[in-house]
Amino acid sequence: LSAVQSNTLRKTPVLPVIMPPVNPRLFGALLSALLLALSFPLTLLPLPAWVLGQLPVNLPADPALGSFTIPGLPTHLGYLQFPWMAYIGLVPLLLAVRAARRSAEAFTLGFACSVVWLTLTMLWLISFGFVPVLLLALYFSLPLGLFTWMAWNLMHLPAKPAAQVARLIWGLPLLWTAIEYIRSFGMWAFPWNLLGYTQAAYPMLAQTADLGGVFLVSFFVCLVNVLIVAVISNVGTVGIRAAQISLASLLLRGLL
Repeated sequence: LSAVQSNTLRKTPVLPVIMPPVNPRLFGALLSALLLALSFPLTLLPLPAWVLGQLPVNLPADPALGSFTIPGLPTHLGYLQFPWMAYIGLVPLLLAVRAARRSAEAFTLGFACSVVWLTLTMLWLISFGFVPVLLLALYFSLPLGLFTWMAWNLMHLPAKPAAQVARLIWGLPLLWTAIEYIRSFGMWAFPWNLLGYTQAAYPMLAQTADLGGVFLVSFFVCLVNVLIVAVISNVGTVGIRAAQISLASLLLRGLL
């Protein structure tokens, strides 16, 4: 470069790239909301004509169902569901809660996750208006906020490595199942979206409800999520995690 070119480059201001800050913990909570929503029957709402006109492909509509169908996806019944996503749906949320700085933040993460999750799964009530659906989601999201608040406190109690791993692997599924049971009665009587309902399409898994109802299936699904978190997290030692994971795997094998 010539001296003139070098001088010009030095005088040219470099504009910083302005990007909105992304909270990775909030992102994890919202990712869990989407995964959990997809693990339940998700109503496919009819798309407006102007939206369909902008799509690069023609989606065949079913007037009887009032929704569209997507070739290759199980949408012919007017809803979309991927039950296997329930086994990973809680993983991003639990990792986000574990990384939260305070219990209040953990509550916020769980509450935000539940609001999005419940809103998506209650879209079939949209005929009453979006505001009632949102109000229902806000009210019935408090139990999940309570779960993440208690989970944060449980995971951050000082203890020996063996106790930390045991609380993670066994404490969190028991806590989740207890809150599901409690929110089935009284003013929280909202037994929709219990985690065990996602496995209704799998007879081998659904039959475990003979032993403990849908709550045992929820415990099973939550336990798988927690085992994944235990594998990829650094809680305790590798040996202790391996022992507890092996024990939990034997239990799951016995249930099946």
